[in-house]
Amino acid sequence: MRLVTAENTTPNAHSSHRDTLARLRLALREQRVVLDSAGVGIAFIKQRVVIRCNQRFAEIFGYGEPAGIIGKTSQSLYPDAAAFHALGEAAYPVMAKGLPYKAQVRMMRQDGQPLWTHLSGKLVDPKDTAEGSIWIVDDISEQKASQEQLQSVLTEQNLILDNAMVGIVFLRQRKVTHCNQSFERLFGYAPGELRGSSSRQWYLTQADWIDAGRRCYAPFAAGQAFEGEMLLRRKDGSALHCDVRAKAIDSNDLDQGSIWITMDITARKEAERELLQARADLEKLVDVRTQELKRTVMALEKKAAEQKVSEAHIQRLAHFDSLTGLPNRTLLEDRCKQALSAVRRSGQGAALMFLDLDHFKNVNDSLGHRAGDGVLVDLAARLQAAVRTQDTVARLGGDEFILLLPDVDATGATAVAMKILQAALTPFQVGQLELTVTPSIGIAMFPEDGDDLDTLSKCADAAMYQAKADGRNSYRFFTRQMQANSERRLLLGNTSRSASSAQAMKPRLTG
Repeated sequence: MRLVTAENTTPNAHSSHRDTLARLRLALREQRVVLDSAGVGIAFIKQRVVIRCNQRFAEIFGYGEPAGIIGKTSQSLYPDAAAFHALGEAAYPVMAKGLPYKAQVRMMRQDGQPLWTHLSGKLVDPKDTAEGSIWIVDDISEQKASQEQLQSVLTEQNLILDNAMVGIVFLRQRKVTHCNQSFERLFGYAPGELRGSSSRQWYLTQADWIDAGRRCYAPFAAGQAFEGEMLLRRKDGSALHCDVRAKAIDSNDLDQGSIWITMDITARKEAERELLQARADLEKLVDVRTQELKRTVMALEKKAAEQKVSEAHIQRLAHFDSLTGLPNRTLLEDRCKQALSAVRRSGQGAALMFLDLDHFKNVNDSLGHRAGDGVLVDLAARLQAAVRTQDTVARLGGDEFILLLPDVDATGATAVAMKILQAALTPFQVGQLELTVTPSIGIAMFPEDGDDLDTLSKCADAAMYQAKADGRNSYRFFTRQMQANSERRLLLGNTSRSASSAQAMKPRLTG
């Protein structure tokens, strides 16, 4: 709204002066109604949605209370999408620099009625537009209508709106000619106390006062208005943030003075500060929680890795020999079931070898178990090298090994046995010693000699004993005669043990 200072009336213009005063009073009454209902709407908008607003903001757009407008899109406040996008294209480049964007914009109430507003917007974080923005909205529809009506009649007239909600002061040569009560109350002065005083007193420092003159009076000379935020000083010395609008009464004659309209935006600034602080606190909390979560995830990952290692270790202990790393009997049984099931379907044969080292007890007794363990580890590696990937080499314990060879016949089994005997000819290195340890091998064939691991291993064991009996360092295939001999040896062994036990239990006769 353009407000002008009235010139002092001349003695020879009394009637014209009365008419002017009458029109002025009428204009003043109209303006009082406008300014009495004036207020400032404040809203926080994020992702083009109204998140929070005050009562005045809701009222400006025709809502009874803030709840009615919260959640609405900001585009709904404009006449059309083109107007909404035009404001965004004009405002966000300025706001992205950290500057407030100010403009008078044509908007729309809830009922579709247009209204003129003065917008002042600023991003919460210029580096991240997603954090939202703060908008100050002033309904200037009536003010613009009044400006149009008063433009021709209120030039160079002293306009005082004591009941205005904004502070208005008239300056000439940077001294107060008049101000309204709102301005006096805003800066803490008594009625009339500011008249004739310098504007220097409501600036914090001399430098601020000089800077304000440079910023404001240069545009006045160019016929432009000044709009901006200033940090000013109350009478008691306390600071307050103001939104300031100023304009020369006559840009061609700056001696006519200027009109300054001030609005206290301390609460808005404090709200912005609190929002920024809340955001900083939230970011700090998020960072703390993120670090805590990171540590928790790392601990869980470590625990899971340890659990996996532990489970793998347990699994290995359950299925593999701890010395040689070969499958133990448990894993052998599982692989044997699968292999025999497969060869049954294919109609192929399989071989099971039982291998025992000749005179291995002598190695342990003479050189110790460490040397014996070294021989067993080396032998396990040679056995694995002598067979195919689909074959299984298992250690039952001590110097006893079983080899499961699926999809082979007697010829294939013979070839493997010969390969093993040949591999064993290479001396075993035990410290500084070279030992030659020979194996005896017994071979049982599936399905001729048995159709499960227990049967096949018994037959192979009997054949292995036959190889030892025939001079060791050789292999033998199982025969039914071997089974009869094995059963005979078992029976004789049991009978001998029973007789020994009976003899031991027979009471002694003493003479």
